[in-house]
Amino acid sequence: MSKQPHPTDKSGRYFVPSRVPSSIDSSSNRVTNYRSSNLIDTLERIENNQRNCGLQKEWLKVKNFPSLVYETKNRFDDLMAEDMQHGNEDRQTIERYGFMQPFKQWVQYDASSNKKYNGEDEFNLPSHEHFKRMKDLGDNLIFGIGFSSFGRTKEIFFKMLEKFKRNEGGIYMHPALDNAMRVHETTATFHSALIHCLSKNISNGTLPSNIRELTSKYMIDNNIALPHFKIRDGLLLSDDLFNGTVITVHGIWAMRVYVENLEYKGESIRGIFKYEIQDHFGLNSDDINHINNDSLMKKFELLRGFRSWYLLQHYTNYNFKPFITEIRFTL
Repeated sequence: MSKQPHPTDKSGRYFVPSRVPSSIDSSSNRVTNYRSSNLIDTLERIENNQRNCGLQKEWLKVKNFPSLVYETKNRFDDLMAEDMQHGNEDRQTIERYGFMQPFKQWVQYDASSNKKYNGEDEFNLPSHEHFKRMKDLGDNLIFGIGFSSFGRTKEIFFKMLEKFKRNEGGIYMHPALDNAMRVHETTATFHSALIHCLSKNISNGTLPSNIRELTSKYMIDNNIALPHFKIRDGLLLSDDLFNGTVITVHGIWAMRVYVENLEYKGESIRGIFKYEIQDHFGLNSDDINHINNDSLMKKFELLRGFRSWYLLQHYTNYNFKPFITEIRFTL
């Protein structure tokens, strides 16, 4: 005798009939009704078994979307971050910074004439000279090449420099920067890890309420870096170092990832992922304060353009405002 198949809808998913059938207990002739909740639980277990066995044929919607599925500990619009401060340090404080204290006015001694000569005093330069030195970082660091000399993003640094010069603060966005981060290999690595984590946490067509904590822990446990622009590519210098993306962004400050229309089939998922990223066009003391054991590549204080940048922002007599860089894209 063949068994009566479970009822299905047109998509092949099980459904609960509007009238729940009854069964007769043969020992007592007592009629008992199936409880709808028990039947639903049974069908959900069967559906989950199908999914785990790779038998699910349809893409099914994950409930309660759109939703925020990842966010960094650092928050958006953080005007209290150290690299967003300005006009907050005096000369004595800044002169203590850096490998060999390059902000200090140097003194040269001429033994033949027994005289001392003072070097350049960067604290008393006009602001336009400091901005010129900042510009040289982009296109004239050495032999007419700088940190923003090639590629589709090479003009972004100079546009951001003009905004910094206007001393207006606020937010800066540019579609070329959005696209550069969207197609970057570090974004692909992060996105793949996020997809994997979400797929492993779908149960009964839903994600747990603490999914943001789970995705954050997963990234930390598996040493997955946030999307960023790279100084090095293995043993070689990265193209990012010369196309304007490292000098304008490099690492990011904060990120959120929203998902719309998330669907699953077996352990595969698909959806629309919206990335929102913020960084700061500003420096903090860690950027220009290094010790002898630090890599030469990190000692930005040895480049006068970076000293000019720090002075323009932090020295009380200049006090130019940094600003937020915002990047948005969809995957």
